[in-house]
Amino acid sequence: MDFKKAAESMQLPLDDYLSLVQKFLERLPQYREGIFSAKNSGDMKRLAAEAHKLKGVALNLRFEELAECAKKIEIIAKGEAQIADDVFGMLEHLIMEIKQLMLAKENRDG
Repeated sequence: MDFKKAAESMQLPLDDYLSLVQKFLERLPQYREGIFSAKNSGDMKRLAAEAHKLKGVALNLRFEELAECAKKIEIIAKGEAQIADDVFGMLEHLIMEIKQLMLAKENRDG
């Protein structure tokens, strides 16, 4: 993920974009908990709503892979496909990847 390109596509200074990403990272555990809680309880309506929220934020921040994963979960929850554990595994992987990218950026910049 190229944070600079993402910031430019949003017509934001890089620092402002990174501030938004940081706020997103702070809320990410809540998004994750909402999705997995709904999945584990079998509440497909709530699962679709939680995935939709994550998809919107991810698209706004230009995290296309995360948005696509959230979209798949939303489709699954709406009964348009069977629940596949690999989609939820992909979500976990993408969340970790975003956290690592941000941490690497912070370490580089001091």
